[in-house]
Amino acid sequence: MAMFIAQGIKSVRMDDIARQLSISKRTLYEMFGDKEELLYQCIVRHAKSTEQERAKRFKQADNYLEVMLICLREMADKATVANRIRENLRKFYPKVAEKLSNEFESRSIEQLRQWIELCIDQGLFMPKTDIDISLAILYNTANGVFSNRNVWLPEGVAPTQVLISAMIIYIRGMSTVRGVEIINDFCNRHFDNKPFKQTLE
Repeated sequence: MAMFIAQGIKSVRMDDIARQLSISKRTLYEMFGDKEELLYQCIVRHAKSTEQERAKRFKQADNYLEVMLICLREMADKATVANRIRENLRKFYPKVAEKLSNEFESRSIEQLRQWIELCIDQGLFMPKTDIDISLAILYNTANGVFSNRNVWLPEGVAPTQVLISAMIIYIRGMSTVRGVEIINDFCNRHFDNKPFKQTLE
């Protein structure tokens, strides 16, 4: 996975991988069948590793809203690499891209649902928050910003900045007074954008 990220999916050959692993190319093909299957397994394993790290944070967290914001920030930090991988997959390995998209979509939505439910339970989101509508807005906003090339962006503004702003503005609207205080504190510590530094009147 490190090779795919550093060099680009298309540039990494099975010969390169076999050499890096100190095994024969034949052994590599016996294990995975072809590069598409190897690529698929690499990305799935990478995603599971990320999910396990997030699960550890949830167990240690005082509140789930801050964990949600940390994950959002990490997603934004890694967006450039993730988008490059996604574009490479669509262009050179469309079957792998479609398979991963179908699998990750349901998992991403389920994780978002879990976050929202936990934040409601902790009194950080309004108790009457419509979870399904919130899921649709949050997921489609992220998907739209990163997947739609026709999205208008102001000059000099990166998609990640738009995504973070949109997500935090919506999450703030769902939040209780305590939730807004956590968001404001997090944004004051991690972001320079003035809209994030507004306090609740």
